[in-house]
Amino acid sequence: IVTLTVTDNCNNTSTCFATVTIVDLMAPEITCPNGSITVEVDNGECSASNVWMPATGSDNCGVPTITSSHNSNSVFPIGITMVTHTATDESGNTAECSYFVTVKDGNAPVLSCDPGILQITAVGGCQASVSWDAITATDDCVEGLTVTSNFESGDFFPYGENTVVMYTATDASGNSSTCTFNVNLTDDEAPTLNCPNDVTLSGTGEDCEAVFNWSPVTASD
Repeated sequence: IVTLTVTDNCNNTSTCFATVTIVDLMAPEITCPNGSITVEVDNGECSASNVWMPATGSDNCGVPTITSSHNSNSVFPIGITMVTHTATDESGNTAECSYFVTVKDGNAPVLSCDPGILQITAVGGCQASVSWDAITATDDCVEGLTVTSNFESGDFFPYGENTVVMYTATDASGNSSTCTFNVNLTDDEAPTLNCPNDVTLSGTGEDCEAVFNWSPVTASD
């Protein structure tokens, strides 16, 4: 408040008041750490912490207050997270800066199957349904974990050796691992011949011989 007084030669006075308001319209300055941050989770972990970095600020009128979207002990999940810092001065002017925290999972999932060979004998046909124990996968981050294979337990396999069954486990970060085993389908059943029944013939002619004609002999397997 500014008081203005005028006085004449007879000491008569008159007073008025003026309000002078000083407004700070200048936003503070804020500086984020240079660049974004990339970290890799430790073995057996699905997140990372203590990767947050503070920002600094300055202002033409005093020291601004800095607030952040994350605190210093925040836990960051696998993926990309934006961190935003905001500087606010005494007049309510604000400024922001942001950077990204990228948490990577470099650990591949683990499959439960072991390399080996399944020996199966075909019975009554030239193929067989082959079953095996369920194949499972474990990972530090089970969310988004998928298991695929070129064959499923219970599928029919043709006669032959070394049909390769492959399982692949892939996690949400794109890490993958595979395991394989072979299925050998053997045939232990002998074929069956269809011979004619025994026949008794009487010899004729000078050489006491006989001609015997039989139906073609067939076989099945």
